[in-house]
Amino acid sequence: MKRFIGEIQKRLMIFGLSNNYIYSILGVVVGIFSMYINIIPENLQGNGNTIEILVIAFSIFSIVYKFHVETQELDERNNEFFEIDVCNYKASVRDKIILPYVYRENGYSIQEFNNERYVMSNEVNNLIYSDKFSLNLDYSGKFLLSKEIKLIAPFALNKAFKAKSTIYNSQLIRLADEIYLNKDNKIRVQKTDYFQGLCTNEMVYTKLKSVLNIYDPFVFKGEDLLLDENGELIQLCESLCSNYLGGSTLAITNDNYIIINSQSNKSAANGGRLAPSGSGSTDFRDLKKLIRNKKKSEQTFQELVKITMERELREECGLLYKNVKMKSKVIGFARLLERGGKPDFFGITYIDIKHDKIKESLKEYFEIGNYRIMPIHFNSYKEIPDILFELTNKDKNKISIQIYIIAVILKYFYDNGNDLFSDLEF
Repeated sequence: MKRFIGEIQKRLMIFGLSNNYIYSILGVVVGIFSMYINIIPENLQGNGNTIEILVIAFSIFSIVYKFHVETQELDERNNEFFEIDVCNYKASVRDKIILPYVYRENGYSIQEFNNERYVMSNEVNNLIYSDKFSLNLDYSGKFLLSKEIKLIAPFALNKAFKAKSTIYNSQLIRLADEIYLNKDNKIRVQKTDYFQGLCTNEMVYTKLKSVLNIYDPFVFKGEDLLLDENGELIQLCESLCSNYLGGSTLAITNDNYIIINSQSNKSAANGGRLAPSGSGSTDFRDLKKLIRNKKKSEQTFQELVKITMERELREECGLLYKNVKMKSKVIGFARLLERGGKPDFFGITYIDIKHDKIKESLKEYFEIGNYRIMPIHFNSYKEIPDILFELTNKDKNKISIQIYIIAVILKYFYDNGNDLFSDLEF
């Protein structure tokens, strides 16, 4: 069902990239409006309703016809481009990446796990973990795709639909500011969606050439969305990518079990891999929930991330309709270079429930297929990073980068004398 809805959403998005349909909608509005005001002379009043109905009918027909034409052109526009330098382009782009001075000044470095690279800073993670990291949200409207991206959007969407079995266009939140040590107390977020991420973040390692004219000089280079002219990673505040915000949390139960998810092969991210207890993207509804339930002074960025992590945790562990207390803490941040520099936050959650009360969610099963909840026992909190590293050493290909990053962050904090999970106990 979600596949079918996703297909409809894809066509609606492509249709929406054209402004021609606005005139048809305007015709409908004018037709309806004319039924409520006396703009027709009295000697034509007898035919007035007929004329108005014809105007409305013609306008609706033009919208439907335009939608049909646009969606028919979708497949043709998909064939307008072809990928070039397929084998070498990603490697050449990744090897070019340089961190800007301001990143290095804030302790960021490029790190790697199983041939996946990410950018992270211990100093910034220290700040996030501390109570000093308190940022007020500045919602600055909707993110818009650039003209160049609109041109290649049909190709990007069709490529994604061919590669993945289930794709749905969720309304998401975009991070439009940096996480720095001396950051002011505001951080900008915008509304975006999953399809915009497919057209930007997921296209940074793609190079396209137009087939309409062999002499056409236009070549789409995905690296231009990731790197500036000096090969430096583009900052979030200047990026043309969707950069939808991600959140992952590792949960423990009150009877000393880590909760790990073994993802379905159909999962859009980390298919067939072990992932954190709750992992996903910040929905626009998470922002609305924050605004609805929290006082203005409590509408902070950290609370938004916690809402994301705990919602994902409840959804994936079958806790949506159970009154289970949980407490979370945000402990780190990274930009995932494999996902076009997408921003992800990481946390830990204490669930006041025994591990055998956690079950797979029926809703998640129908949406992404078969997945498993894997509880792993531990004796002391300090063992947790070592347990995660043991899983990694058994088979790196079966471990998500989010699990690995959480293990790295936990080890860093425990090596520096911080007892993270004890702070979360009720």
